[in-house]
Amino acid sequence: LELRIIMAEAKSEEVAKKPNEDGVYEADMSKLPPNTELLQSKAIQMLFTMIRDKDTSNEDYVFYSDRLCRILAEEGLARLSTEDVVIDTPCGKWKGPKPPNTKNICAVSIVRSGDILLEAVRAICRGVAVGKILMQRDESTKEKNAVHFYTKLPKKIST
Repeated sequence: LELRIIMAEAKSEEVAKKPNEDGVYEADMSKLPPNTELLQSKAIQMLFTMIRDKDTSNEDYVFYSDRLCRILAEEGLARLSTEDVVIDTPCGKWKGPKPPNTKNICAVSIVRSGDILLEAVRAICRGVAVGKILMQRDESTKEKNAVHFYTKLPKKIST
């Protein structure tokens, strides 16, 4: 399953050359790859506002970042659901996505950049298998391409 999920973030080449009427530079979402899903909600916008505010303390930055990562982890996990299920509730029947079997999931963290999101995944997906990848920029080149240094995956998916 290859799916990119982003939360209203953009690379510099995707950002407009001039700000909008509020003085904000906006991303051109038409340049996103077709397998990209943009998550937008008032909660996500609020958390980004707090995280980006130059006056946000370090403690608040960590607090709001953790909340944002939890939303992203929940949204990603929900997209792994492949079927709906009908359940009985005290008020009647309910149909919704069936949670995926966590024994079939491996969360792979990119060391030094993805560990904060890994903690959110582990909080919502008990017993999830974990893998690690280490990649670093090649500072000796103009392009600064990523260089792969290390991969460690659980035995059941490492073949």
